[in-house]
Amino acid sequence: MPLPETVDDFWQMVAASGAKTLVTLGPLEDETCPVFWPEVEGSVQEYQKVSVELAGSQDLKSLIVRTLKVAETGTTPWVLKQFHLDTWTQSRTLPSSCDLVLEVLQHVDRWQLHTDSKTVVVQCRDGCRASGLFCASAIVCEQLKLEQELDVFRTVQTIRASRPQFIVDSNQYAFCYDLALAFLDTFDTYSNFQ
Repeated sequence: MPLPETVDDFWQMVAASGAKTLVTLGPLEDETCPVFWPEVEGSVQEYQKVSVELAGSQDLKSLIVRTLKVAETGTTPWVLKQFHLDTWTQSRTLPSSCDLVLEVLQHVDRWQLHTDSKTVVVQCRDGCRASGLFCASAIVCEQLKLEQELDVFRTVQTIRASRPQFIVDSNQYAFCYDLALAFLDTFDTYSNFQ
């Protein structure tokens, strides 16, 4: 998550990437991590050359989904959805359940079907602990959907080759297996992926 002095840079990065999906993992715990979106529906916040409007907010039981309209100066605004899982605190390497991560992934997948951008910005407090596990979880589910087989060891090895700070301990590694089983349990039959 951006620091107070990097909020403008964060929105510049979002605009430059053309991202239409933002996954925020964890609460904004103190002044070192400010709210970086407008908090009142209909209000607009300016971040240097990027304006952000809160068009709507939906509070699901464990997930907040915000609809933001983002525009660079002189351009047409586009819709960005923020999926904010604020229950995953910095002090825990794991979320409270696999189902919670699967729920976020399901919402992200559904939204991504309606966008022309495949870029997803994933952020957490330290930039690696929750984000790394979330990205690994997304890859595990995608691999099961597309290939109908899974190699968690190789998936984690590949992720850590470019991001060694991802998957920080054996609990997160085991979580990837638990998540795969939970994901498979969401289907009536294992060979009938949607």
